Formats: sequence, structure tokens, C-alpha cells
Amino acid sequence: MKLTAALLLTSLAIQTAALAENWPNWRGLNQDGSSSETGLPVKFSPTEGVKWAADVPGIAASVPVIWGDNVFITAPIAAEKKLVGLCYSIETGKEKWRVTISEGDEVQWDDKSNLASPSAATDGERVYFLFANAVAAASDFSGKIVWKRDFKETHGAFATQWTYGSSPTIDSGKLYIQVLQRNETFKFQEKFEKGTPGKDLSSYILAIDPANGKDLWKQIRPSTAKIESLEAFSSPVFTTYKDQRLMLISGGDTLTIHDAATGKEFSRVATWNPPGEGYTSPPPSSGMAWPSSAPRRIRPFLPFLSTPKAKHSPSGRQHRKA
Repeated sequence: MKLTAALLLTSLAIQTAALAENWPNWRGLNQDGSSSETGLPVKFSPTEGVKWAADVPGIAASVPVIWGDNVFITAPIAAEKKLVGLCYSIETGKEKWRVTISEGDEVQWDDKSNLASPSAATDGERVYFLFANAVAAASDFSGKIVWKRDFKETHGAFATQWTYGSSPTIDSGKLYIQVLQRNETFKFQEKFEKGTPGKDLSSYILAIDPANGKDLWKQIRPSTAKIESLEAFSSPVFTTYKDQRLMLISGGDTLTIHDAATGKEFSRVATWNPPGEGYTSPPPSSGMAWPSSAPRRIRPFLPFLSTPKAKHSPSGRQHRKA
């Protein structure tokens, strides 16, 4: 495990050595995995082109995010039952700090993933961590916790069968969290409770004030999908189209397009994925979105229907902070 964990940072170091561009979200500055930088490496190995390697305390499905000299990652520490956020120097690979976000509970619910699946996000002032047990926190660049909250208390445990993996996203001064989940409570592997009795288990997108962690609004995001097909592990994607900032949400057999400022749903395309098998975040380009689902399934580009005149779902509802 230690060797594999070290290779994660080794590969990262090679890729980022030539980068001047920050990588604030899990898919980068453009939220599509692309970079404007040139001269990037196309070949490397554990012994070729390595700038530095660093051990990390546990293997996670999350990816590093970068701002300046700071490389932020999340990790589980199974022996200590901790979920932590870490910061490394991009120049030396030295660990700058680590902070415990959650502790005392299991860090893994199945043999394919662990609770450190969502990637961190940063706006250059703070770094934001979210874990699959619905615990989130923000810290400054010295590792000091600015705020921490447990979404189970306000919105309920995430009701996804497999480990929740949607990553938080920073855009236009807001922190967005997407929860596409089942609309019922259930027990996973006869051990782990999913969903919280008495809470609204509708799927939703949450906009949060990055400075204090308080809700700005909650947009309910309905779907006609059933049971597990309601779930998705995609993350919000943002783009500007006709001078308007849009948020794209993919999952539950549906692609929805929202006003990023308010969460209001403008339009949706449903039934493009009848099997309901898995979802990825839809990369936008030139007024089109390309949602995809299970491996080897090819889906067409879909046009944005993003103006306020477009018909939007009457069943979508929103809760706003008073």
C-alpha cells in the first residue's frame, strides 16, 4: 500500500512540474480535465522523470487539487479511524500539514472504495474537504479549520448504495455540493445505514457560503428514475453560455441545466440513459454537453436549453436561507 500511495504523488509531481496554472477542482480550472499549459510530459514511470515521491497515509479515490505551491489531497487512516486533509509542497513533496476532519467511525464501507472519494476544492483562500460520511470542513492554507459541519444533522446521511463520490466545486464565489440519491432509507451490506429517517431524501444541489459553511440555497432536483438509478457519482459542472453562468447536473437518467446563481432549473433532457447505469460529469463545449454513462456507452452531444424562457420542471423546488 505504501508504494502505491507514494506513486500517486510521484505521477502528480511530474505532471505539475511544468504547470503554472492552478488546478482548483477535481477536473481542473476548466472543469473538463484540460489545461492551457504546453510542454507537458507524455511519458513517465516510477523511475523516469521523477521530481519527487512522497508517502501518503492512505489510498483514496480522490485526486489532488493545486494552488500555488500547495497540493491538497484527502486520505483515510484506517488504523486510527480518521479521515484527513493533507497539504504537500509542489516543489519538494514535503508534507506541510494534515488536519483531521472526521474520526471515530469506519472509513470504508465496501471493498472497492473508501470514504475519501470526493476530491477537495480550493478558491485560493481556503481549501474545502468533503467525505462520503457527509462531513465537510474548510481550512485556511496553514491547516487551521475555518468551519466544519455534518450534513447528516441538517440534510441527512447520503442515501447512495455505493460510496458517495461527488466532489464539491467552487464557482463564482459559492461552494456547490451535489447529492443525487435514493428517496428512501436502506441498509447497505446489512451493516451501514444509508439515508436518515425523517429527513427529506429528495436529490438536491446545495450552495454554501465558502466563508462560513452556511447554506445559501438548496435546489431539489427530481427525477423519474427508480431506486439505484436515482443515484449518481458525477459532480456539478459550470460553464458560461450567452453571458449566463450555468450549472450542469447529470444523473438519475437526466441531464438538467440550472442558473448557477440561484439553482433554478431551466431545462432537462431525460431518458437518454434507460439502463440508468452510472454517470459522469458532462463536459461542456460550444453550447453543447456530452453526458455519458456506463463504460463503452456512447452518447450524443446535447444542446443547452438555457434561457429563462425554456420550460423547466414544475416539480423542482427550492429552499432558501431566510
